[in-house]
Amino acid sequence: MDTIFAQLAELAKSLVAIGVRPVICGGLGVYIRFYDKSRSSEQMLRTTNDIDLMLVESDIMVQAKRKAIADVIIDELRYAVREDGRCFRFKKAIDQELDILTPPAKGIKVEGGRTKLVKSRLHGRITEEAEFIEMGLKKISIPNLSKTEQAKEIFVYVPSSTNSLILKLFAFDDRIKKGDVGRAQAHAWDIYITMQLSTREDFEEGQSLLAKHIDSPILRRAQSIVFESFSTLDQQGWRQLLQTADFHPELDSAHKKVKLDVAMRRIVRWFTE
Repeated sequence: MDTIFAQLAELAKSLVAIGVRPVICGGLGVYIRFYDKSRSSEQMLRTTNDIDLMLVESDIMVQAKRKAIADVIIDELRYAVREDGRCFRFKKAIDQELDILTPPAKGIKVEGGRTKLVKSRLHGRITEEAEFIEMGLKKISIPNLSKTEQAKEIFVYVPSSTNSLILKLFAFDDRIKKGDVGRAQAHAWDIYITMQLSTREDFEEGQSLLAKHIDSPILRRAQSIVFESFSTLDQQGWRQLLQTADFHPELDSAHKKVKLDVAMRRIVRWFTE
């Protein structure tokens, strides 16, 4: 993970310099969120080689700032556009990938599932389920992740446990419907880790968010996905996880199900209490 932490430090330093909060989602966001806890509790975190950068609404409402973000990514850091995702998927080296995401943002043109931040230069894949992404963001120090001196005093942000769960539930549902079992299993793993390592404070923070936005279609859909795929051990969310070779290989089937039962009860309570 040293390579991706160095990439992350470089990206974060340049974005913070122009007043942008680097919000890291995806598998890397989960890894960063629980890195210290994982080492102490012997949990296994899923590694990844790409960065999902969420550009939050408060950072993209001004056109000059959007242009500055494009200048940083394309001109300063020399990321090249990928042909399989023009203007929102980038690559710097063989193992340095960057995807740009955005929540719904008022007043910015959306076309073909993309927020057009800077025409023909920088877009963001619209992520409707990130509607509440700015609520409860966690600030993480990169030096805690990487021992390099270049990372000194550099910070990134990750979603709250509740927002991370919402993103992962939608991602799991999308991949299952597309028949992409491998990616669905990865999202189920991140959901499991989030349930295992989140605190009582995370839960209470989530309850506040859910209560405040109880009528949100996004939250109602997240609840539906929980009940369709994660509310019993025989549903596909947990079944997919049991089929992965990396899920607690030291345990037999019965003890694996015990761990899943704890996570299942927590996520059902999280989205119903």
